[in-house]
Parts: sequence; C-alpha cells; structure tokens
Amino acid sequence: RRQIVKSDELVLEARGLIRAPYINNIDLILHRGEVLGIAGLMGAGRTELMRALYGADQLDSGSIEVNGSAAYLSSPRKALDQGLGLAPEDRKTQGLVLSMPVAHNATIPSLSKYVGPFGLNLRKETAAAEDLCEKLFVKYASLSQPAGNLSGGNQQKALIARWLQTESDVWLLDEPTRGVDVASKLAIHAKLRELRDLGACLLIVSSELEELTALSDRILVLSNRKAVATFERGQWSNEQLLVEMFSAHRGQRVVNH
Repeated sequence: RRQIVKSDELVLEARGLIRAPYINNIDLILHRGEVLGIAGLMGAGRTELMRALYGADQLDSGSIEVNGSAAYLSSPRKALDQGLGLAPEDRKTQGLVLSMPVAHNATIPSLSKYVGPFGLNLRKETAAAEDLCEKLFVKYASLSQPAGNLSGGNQQKALIARWLQTESDVWLLDEPTRGVDVASKLAIHAKLRELRDLGACLLIVSSELEELTALSDRILVLSNRKAVATFERGQWSNEQLLVEMFSAHRGQRVVNH
C-alpha cells in the first residue's frame, strides 16, 4: 500500500444502530486514514457496538455503509468479505484458538489462500505466518506450538497480526493492548499508526484514556449505551472525557471549544 494522509473519504458510516438493551441509536462515521477512539465505562456498550458492526451480534435496526454501499453484515464472514477485521476484547475465548498452532491462528482469516487441489499447502501457510508474526515481533519457540503457550503479549500481537494479510479497510480493535507488557504495547501502537498512515481505518475501544488520546483523531464517548459526545483531536481533555463518560445525555453532540 502507498502511504496516504487522512482524507475526507468516508469508508464506514453507521446510523441508528440499536441492539436492545445493549446499544441504543448510535451513529458513527470513519474516514480513510483515521483512528476513531471509543471511550466509555464498563457497560456503556463499547464491546457490544464492535460486535454488532462485525456481525457477531445481530442488530435490531440501523444501517451500515462501507465505501458508499449498503453493507448487510449479518455474520463475521460477511463482515470480513466487506473488508472489516475484528480483534475482540477476550483474545482467549473469542479471538485465538489456543489449542491450535501459532501458524493456523495467524492465517485463519486468509486460510483459503493456502488451499490447493491437494489440501492445505503447509509450506506456504508457514511462510506467511512467519512473515506476519515478524511484522509484529511475535516471539515463539515454533510456529507449530499451541497459541496457548505464548505469553499474553505475544498472543495479542498474533491476534492483530492475522489481519495484516487481509489488508482490511476497517480494523475493529477492542482493548488492543489489555494485559500486555510495555514493549508489546509500544509495538502494537507503532503498527496501528503505520496502518493508519497507509490508509486503514481504525476503530479502537480502550479503557485507558492515555491510549485513546495518544492514538485517536477523534473520540466518541458512550454513556448508558448511547453516544453522548464526539471530540476532535485538540478539543478534549481527560477531565472532559470523564465527565461525558459518567453522563447520560439523550443526544449526541460534537464538542467544539
């Protein structure tokens, strides 16, 4: 991919998303080369929003457009086909298959690329997995070892690495650095900034305000399962974000100071 800067090109637009009782009438937009952070307290609807966008949970109502066309994301497979990738909050139960080899975990979304007339081409898959893991500095003893044997930080890096080969337009990242060490966090942040600079769109949920403010171009605040405010970079402070996170306003507003 060539390097681009943030543009006005609208890649993802979601309107009126409802999945009772978890999310209530949420709107959001995401531009090419942009990072949108999602802030909120536990129970505000952050993870539920990500799962609904990825088709893991069915919406009651609302519309989603990807690259200007209506997207019917009724399943993760359809979301993947539309260029969306999800790194879920719980990597151990929803992300990785801990009993499977590291190589298979890294290549799951693009496994069809390595299937030939005689089945899975293990040599090609292993080479691809090695390349993906190298890009995020995943440390492992062998690509054939179970993913469950990796450290927490390396599990998380392997989970994110799997989407690099799909070249997803939209990355949905739910707590991308939870439970990882400082070195792994820095490696993940660097890769996310690189993806943004190459034109990917990133939607990031994080309980760490420091992480959101460091990575985001805009921050959408959820409170009581509703979108209550959107802050542009340079217009937020941690205090303002916390005030909105503890609020339960009825409508969404753009904060301009």
